[in-house]
Amino acid sequence: MKKYIGIKQVFATPMTREAYNHLRGWTVPADENPADDGYLVEYIDGGKPNHPDYAGYISWSPKDVFERAYKLVDPSDLEMQQAFEAAGAIYPKVSAERIAELMASVQYSVHIVPGTTTTLATAFIQVGSNSFTLATEHTACVDPRNFNAELGAKYAIQKAEVSARNKLWELEGYALAHRFAGE
Repeated sequence: MKKYIGIKQVFATPMTREAYNHLRGWTVPADENPADDGYLVEYIDGGKPNHPDYAGYISWSPKDVFERAYKLVDPSDLEMQQAFEAAGAIYPKVSAERIAELMASVQYSVHIVPGTTTTLATAFIQVGSNSFTLATEHTACVDPRNFNAELGAKYAIQKAEVSARNKLWELEGYALAHRFAGE
């Protein structure tokens, strides 16, 4: 088999394996845990609908697998876009979908500054064969006894994700402005 990477938008809602199987009218196989957390996933960009209550193809994904592969489209980005469109913004603009697509490709590098409680998280995206840094954020503790590397990394990444999203809005807007200026 060959290796692939993809970007797609889906709708999803948390659902246990048991609830998904019940929705489909199936029984949970004996070798699977009905209490497993996961997501009901609806694919809207192709695939024949396979349930009468959904317009797209649905499936179930384990929670950890889903959360590694998908990032939530920031509702405020989408709400902002819809508000502008409702007010008549019909001209070229950066879309929330474009930012979500780019955010799906963002990767994070975490580094603890030696001898400190400072954890750095750098958000970057591949551009060709190069990595382009979007943002670096940090967390730190006043008292080293409070230091927790796992939590430091988690929250530094969350901060870097917000900064990276904001930077992508800025960069995509700048690129769009240049295209319309004819440069």
